[in-house]
Amino acid sequence: MLFLRLQSNSLKNLILLNLRVARVLFFSYATHSS
Repeated sequence: MLFLRLQSNSLKNLILLNLRVARVLFFSYATHSS
């Protein structure tokens, strides 16, 4: 039970990290393309 909770929490953190990286890449791409 505790392992599942920790796993879902780490998964959520991973998704948030991916979103943050994707946003930075998107902004850098937008500034370079314009």
